[in-house]
Amino acid sequence: MERGVRADEKKDDYKIPIVLLAYAVQTTVTTATCIWDYVFWTGIDATAKWHLTSLYGPYLLLCEYYLIPSIFAREPVWGWR
Repeated sequence: MERGVRADEKKDDYKIPIVLLAYAVQTTVTTATCIWDYVFWTGIDATAKWHLTSLYGPYLLLCEYYLIPSIFAREPVWGWR
């Protein structure tokens, strides 16, 4: 048996750490709130809004990358057993 690996754990068992669930939910809520807010700003042209979207968009995509597998997975993908 390898040191640091429990006997009931598979060596190739991959699970997303549970802390990323909290990160993904928090990032989704705050980023979506920011995007929703600046979409309705008046007096700002569309180019500035596209620049903001290019800054906030990757954060929204990153957190969705962690949330989507947990929604559609047949087995639990998070780090709890």
